[in-house]
Order: sequence, then C-alpha cells, then structure tokens
Amino acid sequence: MLFKTKRFTVSSLIFSSLIVLTLLLNGCGSDRSDSILEYVPADSVIYMGSKEPFPLKESMLWSHDKFPLPDSYSQLFQNEASADDTDGQKFLNRFLADYFKLIADPEQLDTEWGIAADNQLTFFTLGLAPVLRLNLTDVALFEKKISAIDASAGVKGEEKVLGDARYRRYFLGNEKNAKIWLIIGQDKNDAIFTIDLGIDSEKVLAIALGQAKPEKSLASSGQIEQIQNKYDFTDETFLALINQKELINGLTSIDANRTAQMIHFFEQLSGESSDLSELRTPGCRKDMLDIADNWPRTIIAYDQFDFKTDPVDLDVLMITEINDKPLLEGLKSINGFIPDFVSDDNVKIFSFGLGFDLDNLAPFVTQQLVDIKKKTYQCSFLKDVQQNLSGANPGMLAMVTAMVKGIKGFSMTLNEVETGSVSPQGIPDVKKLDLILTLSADDTKKLIMTAQAMTPMLAQIDIPLDGSAFEIPMPIPVADQAKMMGIVKDSHLAVYMGESATKQAEQVAQSPLNKTPSFLEMQMDYGKYYGMIFDSIPEEMKQDPEIVDLISMLKNVDMFIDSSMAVTDDGLAYRMHFSASDKKEK
Repeated sequence: MLFKTKRFTVSSLIFSSLIVLTLLLNGCGSDRSDSILEYVPADSVIYMGSKEPFPLKESMLWSHDKFPLPDSYSQLFQNEASADDTDGQKFLNRFLADYFKLIADPEQLDTEWGIAADNQLTFFTLGLAPVLRLNLTDVALFEKKISAIDASAGVKGEEKVLGDARYRRYFLGNEKNAKIWLIIGQDKNDAIFTIDLGIDSEKVLAIALGQAKPEKSLASSGQIEQIQNKYDFTDETFLALINQKELINGLTSIDANRTAQMIHFFEQLSGESSDLSELRTPGCRKDMLDIADNWPRTIIAYDQFDFKTDPVDLDVLMITEINDKPLLEGLKSINGFIPDFVSDDNVKIFSFGLGFDLDNLAPFVTQQLVDIKKKTYQCSFLKDVQQNLSGANPGMLAMVTAMVKGIKGFSMTLNEVETGSVSPQGIPDVKKLDLILTLSADDTKKLIMTAQAMTPMLAQIDIPLDGSAFEIPMPIPVADQAKMMGIVKDSHLAVYMGESATKQAEQVAQSPLNKTPSFLEMQMDYGKYYGMIFDSIPEEMKQDPEIVDLISMLKNVDMFIDSSMAVTDDGLAYRMHFSASDKKEK
C-alpha cells in the first residue's frame, strides 16, 4: 500500500510530483488572451512546454498501440486504503488507478476526463513546487471525473476559490511541521495540478493558478525566444529547459530565488544546522556561481512529430550549454574517426562508433589539470578536489596512450544474426552472423606488430600487412560455415564476416582518416535487437510470462533510433532521430 506512515516524507512528495511528470511525458486551446509564459517565473529550475498545442491524444494512442502496458500495472493501485493514509494519499491511490486506465484506453482523455486532445501542455517549477497546466475541452466533465475519484477513494477535497480560479485541496501529510497539500484546480479552460508546500501559499498558489504574475516571468526574460532563434526552433517545438544556474543560485543562498527561500524554510522548521551552510558562504557561493556560469542550462527539444503518419518520426536535440571556450576547443581536439556506415541508411541491427584521437587525449587532460591548479577556490570540497588532482600524474596517461599511439576510433556494426536454441552452458546456436569491427589509426600496421609482440595468441595468426584479407579462427561455430576475415590497409583494421560486412570492410579500407563531427554515433533497430535477445535467452527464461510479454512487445515494434553526441560551439550536444512504423506480430 502506498504511503504507509502518517508522517509525510520527502519521498512521498517526490512520488506525488511524478504524477505530474508522468502526465507530461505521455505526450507532451486555452481561452487565455495572455501567454502562459507570463505566469512562469524566470527563475524556474525546470520548464517544459510549447507555444503551439501538442497532439496529446494522438501520442497516447500511438504509444498504447506500440507499447501497451502489461496487465500487472493496472493492479498496482487496486489495494484498499490503509487507516493510516491521509485523504490525499487515498485520493492519489485512486487517481493513479484511473490514470492507468486512461493509459490503457486513451479515448477516455476527452470523453471521460474532458482534457483537450490537442493540448498546450506546460510544466514548470515554482521553487520546489511542481506545476502542470493543461487545456480542457469540458470543465464540467473534468470536475465530474475528479468527483468520481473522490467518491471512489471515500474522500472529499476541500473546495476553495482564489480570484477567478477554483481548486480542491487534499491533505497529503506533514513535512517538518509544514502541511503539504495536493492541489487540483481550474482557471478558465485550464486544469492545474500542483503541490502546496505550505510556504508563502497564497502567493505561490496565485501564480500556479494563473491569478497573479511573477515579478519576472519567462515571457519578459526573452529566454524562449532567444533559444528558438539560437537553435532555429519553431513555435511547434516542444521545449524542456533545465536551468542549472538558478538551481545553483538556490542552493547557495537563502533568498536569491524562490527555490532558495523554500529550502531555507524547511531548514528552519527542522531546527537543525543546514548541510548547505558552506555553500552559502560568500566565497563558496562565488565559486559555485562561476561554475554555473560556464554550465548555465540544458535544453531538450522535441520536433518534427506527426503521429498520423507512417512511419512516425521524431527529432530530439539535447544540448548542455558550455561557456568555457578553451574547454570546448580542447574537447573538439579529441574528436577522431567513425566509419560512414555506422550511421548510414542501410539496414542493420545495431551499430556503435567511438571517435577519439588518443594522441590529443593526454595533452587535453594535462591542460585541464594545469587550469584547475591555477584556480583559487574558497569551497573546502573544491579545494579537496583540486588537491587530489594536483597529485595526478598525466605522464602515466601519456605512457598508456603512447602504447596505442595514433588510434583515432573504434566501431562495431551488427548487420544480421540468426540464432537457434541455447545450450545448457548459455551458448547460443549461431546460424548466421554478419558483423564488422573496425579500428582506425595513423599506423595500424605498427599497432598490429605491437599487439602481436605482447599477445601470444595474436602472434600465431599470419596477418599480411599488404592489404590482403586473411582468415581468423572463429571464437564460436557458425552454422552457415561463414569465415571470419580480417584486413589491414592504410589507416584501418577491419575484422568481419558476412556479405554486408565484407562490403563495409572494403568501404572503410578506402576511407581517408578525417575527423568526424561526432565523437559517438549509434543506431539500433529495436525490433531486430530484441528479437535477437529473445532468441538468445535460455529456454527457462522463455517460460516467464512477464519476460515473454515484455520482449515480445519490443521485438514486434518496428522502431529505429539514430543518435550521436558531439561537441559544438555551444556545448555538448546529443541528437536522436526516432522512427517507428506499423508492424504486425510474426
């Protein structure tokens, strides 16, 4: 049973907040004449939303069709309430039970909940309090649904009015003598979910319920427009913004922003000394804010989604902004080489490429250590880190990298695999394998000779260095009698077997050793990958219905992901292209 104790804990507060996030993450017209951004504080640590409505119902229907929840999930919140549960805990239990019914049948979204199918969802934090606002098409139907949950839970939320907004509150419990309430309200044609932490409640609720504007809003700060212009996003782009600078600002002060004020409020109620005392000293605060200036925010953008098309495509960009230009240039210098076929459009099960110029790794690390040693810190823990790093010997790293001098990258691509039964020893019966491994370096021949001198098993293999292919002993038998081959040519070593891999080996052997923009690239066909996993697991595991249901669901999804990580002029960027199509179970 959820929430067994009378005393409300931080963990249960977090759980309550997750309800809000769960609603948001399943998808991502209001009558307001003003922008919702005018009600979002500029110092919010987290913001998620878009200027244009998101196809919430379409996304839920698509998600349910491709990834239906196991039946066991619907049973998670069917237990009867405990006598120790507060009204808020009882309500949450029933709310979540109905929510999982909604996930199982997304048609209920507008027909039973009154929530708009196309929705301008907005999530943000008011200090420590999460706030979710979403559009309603039928306020009365939404009220009826909440009342039905009340009746099912055997509770009745306290009905309140604040300005033009109405809300119900449910007592969740106490946290350090502060009363914590779950708030469900309506402002015009919007529903609002939030948590009242008992800190400056009237003002916080007024902002959350759209009855008052913060002193400085996200709209007036111009942050969203600046992000859109900088990264070429549109009003349809669904944005998530994590403001590391405001988080550090809140942790290192008692009043710099609402986050700081709420943390300090709970500290005062506890009557205990704060674990954040040192962070709040002037010198330490400056140290931490200087770090935050260099790593100010993380931006996540979801774009190009249309759940009515086949396939459904989604582009995601996550970028952690870095303002330390010497660090960025140093990171760029480490970029190495990844073969083109790792991220091309050809069919494959899985591919992975890591491009690192090991010759530049030791100089980069050495320079970072020098820069850190030059800094003057006031924080004791930063001084400790600095002291520990002062004992680091970059010469050892230089020695290690010298042994593998010239390496620029490594890749693995699994084009195709077919397996049969698994032996009692856990070894699969491999019927077919199409696979390639590559190593790229300035002088692969020298690396081979060094490796042979150090490894007796490699020394037994006759490796021609003239670019001709050679056979390699198979580590496991393959039914189709395919041979594992190798080739060393110019800057590349390839170990491969299979028709596609042979072509890829010929391709990489002719490739110039140029730096690739990304230092990591990966592709995965989820259906084929989990089909391979299912075929390879022992027979006794296949008797477990939960394992069978989960893997069967995944292997029958025609879903493909193409992702990469790179260092750009703006910071560390992760890009992902997601594509999913209809696929019938085999």
